[in-house]
Amino acid sequence: MKPDASIEFAPDATLIPTVRLILRRALPPLGQDDSALYFGAVTEILANAVDAHRDRLDAPIRVDLMSTPNPGVIVTDVGPGFDPDQPHTTGDEGKGRGLLIARSACSQMTIRSSPSGTVVHLPLVGSSEP
Repeated sequence: MKPDASIEFAPDATLIPTVRLILRRALPPLGQDDSALYFGAVTEILANAVDAHRDRLDAPIRVDLMSTPNPGVIVTDVGPGFDPDQPHTTGDEGKGRGLLIARSACSQMTIRSSPSGTVVHLPLVGSSEP
């Protein structure tokens, strides 16, 4: 499955709004409620990818835009990975809940993670599983 477009950006949280804007303009339009949920999930996953790169500031985060057969966004980072089936909290107030928020906003989201990085697929609301 080849992406329609790809964005690579430095692991800098100040770039997330720009990436979101590019994705918003490139993806098919969503209803207001669906858009808020979907892009909320995208923001959380992008923020997690930036955080995962805290020891790899030289490596870009990759965002692939897919239009067919399963429209959506795929975010790839080269962070240390984690077990996506385990509760993911850091103990710091307000930290570690992004994955839970993203899952609740985009229930068809899939995660593959290993010590060499993480790949998250966020299908558009109502689209099929990858």
